[in-house]
Amino acid sequence: MLELLARYLLHWTPERAIWLGGQTLSWDARCAGIYAGFGIALLVQLIWHCHVKKLPPWSLMATTAAFCLPLFIDVATVRYGLRPPVNTIKHLTGVWFGSAFCCLLYPAVSHLTTSNRHSAPFSLRSLAILMAVATAISSLANWDRPLSYYLLESLAWFGFSGLAILAASGIILIIKPAAGKAEPGDTSPTRRSPPPDADAT
Repeated sequence: MLELLARYLLHWTPERAIWLGGQTLSWDARCAGIYAGFGIALLVQLIWHCHVKKLPPWSLMATTAAFCLPLFIDVATVRYGLRPPVNTIKHLTGVWFGSAFCCLLYPAVSHLTTSNRHSAPFSLRSLAILMAVATAISSLANWDRPLSYYLLESLAWFGFSGLAILAASGIILIIKPAAGKAEPGDTSPTRRSPPPDADAT
């Protein structure tokens, strides 16, 4: 049972796992990177951009989304035998993907929470700093020490939990207004019987 859970839910297999300090991250290299990247970006959003209620400009969103592309390039080149799989590259492209995805998802969900729209302080400079920090943290996957394991594992679980909460919150915020607009049943006034004829005595 645990083997099935590790293989199909966590995507963990020994050859695809990252081993640090004699222990292995709970997910395979790519998924561990995605969740760690999401955790890194979520921490940044919660600390510095927690009051952002406005979506970033389209140009910044497009630039952010571009950081998702290396993961698909990595998957395609390995799948078609253009190069051998490298777990540290999987982790790095996963971190970029997770960080970028969080930078798109967090303001989208936050945008649904209130009608008061504040200007978004998130900028291209902020994105560059975030990705530099995420890249530096991902490089710990090359440092075979317990500290690397605990930091990357903690970030991955934080990102996994944060993604689940944000996704659930977004779904609820979308469904709730739709449910409020739906007709709760027949609310038409009951038809009254005509008043008795005044002439009838």
